[in-house]
Amino acid sequence: MESSKRTAVLWIMRVVALWGVLIAVGVLLPAKGDWQNFNRFDVYGALVVLAVTGTLLLAWWLFLRARELRKPS
Repeated sequence: MESSKRTAVLWIMRVVALWGVLIAVGVLLPAKGDWQNFNRFDVYGALVVLAVTGTLLLAWWLFLRARELRKPS
């Protein structure tokens, strides 16, 4: 049971990371396909999305790890 729970958590984390990457790519791609309007703020927006996603995943992983270590053996 514990192994399947750990596998499920890892898959959820992978899906969240994939969504973060997809959102960052969506921020980078101009909606109209007009690459002339592409500027550095689009890149900053994508980096912010990746940073927030990474921070949330790291916090969640640390929370799960701390909870696992607190369990009595």
